[in-house]
Order: sequence, then structure tokens, then C-alpha cells
Amino acid sequence: MLACLAMRVTSRSPFAIVAALPLLVLLAGAVASCELAVPLDGLEGGCPPLRGASQVKVSSATASYCIDTTEATNAEYAQFLASGFALPAAEVPGGCEAVTDYTPSAGWPALPGTDLFPVVDVNYCQATAYCRWAGKRLCGAIAGGPLAAVSFTDPKQSQWLNACTHGGAQTYPYGNTLDANACSSTKISDVATFPACTGGFPGIYDMSGNVWEWTDTCASSDPTAFCDAMGGAFDSQPSELTCVSERNWTRTSGAGNIGIRCCLDL
Repeated sequence: MLACLAMRVTSRSPFAIVAALPLLVLLAGAVASCELAVPLDGLEGGCPPLRGASQVKVSSATASYCIDTTEATNAEYAQFLASGFALPAAEVPGGCEAVTDYTPSAGWPALPGTDLFPVVDVNYCQATAYCRWAGKRLCGAIAGGPLAAVSFTDPKQSQWLNACTHGGAQTYPYGNTLDANACSSTKISDVATFPACTGGFPGIYDMSGNVWEWTDTCASSDPTAFCDAMGGAFDSQPSELTCVSERNWTRTSGAGNIGIRCCLDL
């Protein structure tokens, strides 16, 4: 039983497991099966420790959820590839059936010294698989599941946009006025190295600039339909650095300025 519960607090850091042991011992005496998950309260601010980036719990008018503090890094994506994970057939999005190789389409293996760069040259299908491996999902609708393309500008419905705008209160993750130096908008950079590029909730980095971030927002279920990436990139024009900025690509397209951020429904 104790081993069963320990699986639910697995973290990238062994210290998280040590810290959770008193809780596990208490639960082991009271629970007879694996039906009960370890409560989320107190774990990374209400978010369970999972693979990939740590997460921040954010709220909306209708629900709370968790979102990655940073874009997925080269080091984290390398762990995903090394795991040999394959998305279960029942979870493969339409149009992604032929994507069985999750290796980025260019620049891989990552160059030495770029472990903390956001992974790029990944497509929507690969991003979906990465988030699933991490125990999360691509950010979509606050109510759960994909976000309808017509709602990508609505922070009341979009997990990604709600987090970036603090529920629609601001234009950029750091406020309402463009600060050309706040985020990584001239070259790709290590994640979380621009302290001013945080928000809309504390602890979330690089939602403007650095790389575009895939979301689970596609024009339709048609395999050739375009899907949205949000937030601008290191090579974007100033007008593309707002939270609501989006570009779209087909599911199997990737580029050197598109990366991944994951969400978790609570």
C-alpha cells in the first residue's frame, strides 16, 4: 500500500518523496486500496509533482487548474525521448496517426549548453505526447478537453490565456504596457531567465516571447486543420508579444520557434 501511494508523489527531486513520507505513513494506515490519491493541498502550491516543469495552480471563475511554470526544456524533452513513451492508440489525435517518431525535426540532439533552452521543432502531435508522458495535457479549455478555435481570445474559456492575462485583466503577462526588455524577444534563451517576464499569475515565466507554445486549439477535427500556438517568440514583432497573439500550423508542422507548455486539470 505504501508503495502504491508513493507512486503518486514521485518527483524529479528525491527530497519531495522524503518530505511526503509522514503523509504516506498516515494514509497507509487509513486507506485500503489505491482509490484515494494523495491530496493536492501543499504539493507545489496545490499541484502534484509530475514529470517535466513544476506547475503553478491558477484559478478562473469556473475552475482551478495547474500550468507549467516554464516551457518544456531540451533536458526535459530528452528524458521523454529516453523513456520510450508512446501515446496510447486511443489517445492519438486525429491527423497524428502517422507521427510515431517524437524526435524534433531539426537540431537534435540539442547542442551542449542548451539543456535549459525550450525544446523547439516539435509539432502538435509530439507536444500532445510529451504532455501526456508528463501526466498532463496540452493547455485547452478550462472546462476540460480541447478549446474551440473561436474561443482562443476568451480568457474565461482558455487555460493558456487565463493564465497569461490573469483572467483577462492585462494585455501582457507582466502588465498592460509593452516592455521590450521584459521577455526574451531577440534571441532564444534559457527558460525563466527574465525575471520581469512573469505572470499573469506569480511563478509563470516566458508566456510572452522565447518560443510560441502549442495549445490544444484546432480549427476542426479534420486532420489537415490548423492548430494554435500562443504568446509570440524570440523573433516576433512587438505586436505578436501580447498574450492573445497566436499563429497556427498544421498538426504535423514544427519550427525553430515553437515549443511546449502543459496544463493539468484538477
